[in-house]
Amino acid sequence: MQVGQSFSVPRATPSVVFTGPEIAWGGLSEGEARRAGLNTRVGSSAWQAGGRGRTLNRAEGVTKIVSDAGDGRVLGVG
Repeated sequence: MQVGQSFSVPRATPSVVFTGPEIAWGGLSEGEARRAGLNTRVGSSAWQAGGRGRTLNRAEGVTKIVSDAGDGRVLGVG
């Protein structure tokens, strides 16, 4: 990329809804990736296992990562 040029990949634009607990996502959802014919692998972790959940003493919620099963490339998070 040269100076002054920019690009955007709309499907990778992060989004957030400020609720309690928060809702945030970026990239493809598990369903979107499968509909696109991608071979996916999905992992999740309890929100309380992360620093923010511990700091706020909040146990509800999960973080989910959708990745390409072949090369491990992250396709989406939520």
